[in-house]
This record gives sequence, structure tokens and C-alpha cells, in this order.
Amino acid sequence: MDTEELFAALNFVWRFNPKARGADVVWIWAAPGRTRLAVAGPGARHLSNALYHALRAVGRRRVRRWQGKHMWYVAYS
Repeated sequence: MDTEELFAALNFVWRFNPKARGADVVWIWAAPGRTRLAVAGPGARHLSNALYHALRAVGRRRVRRWQGKHMWYVAYS
């Protein structure tokens, strides 16, 4: 999934998942073959969960989601 696909997935989730609308993507870290996102805000858990399932649906098998102290993280490769 390249950057355009990632932003399209984020836009889709924000538009059609009302519980995720309060969340913000705080940072995106991308390296060749690996990407990590940090999500914060009131809907962060819902946004990270929807991204996890969207990434799995497009064929990504190495997808992780975990909760930090103040943010939710999603990583995929």
C-alpha cells in the first residue's frame, strides 16, 4: 500500500465510521517496506481498528496494532 492508498483508506474510515471522526493521525513513519502510524484523540481506538482491518482486507498479512500510554499505533509491512 503506497501513500495514496493509505490516505484514501484514512479518508474512507473518517467518512464512514462516525466513532473514528474525533481521532487524528499524529505522525506517519515510512521506510522502504515498513510504515507506522500514531493515532490520538477520542476515536483513536476505532480508527486504528478500522485501519487494521482495511490493511488486512487489501492483503497485508504483517499488520500490528497496539495501545501506548496516550496513543494507538498501527504498523504494517
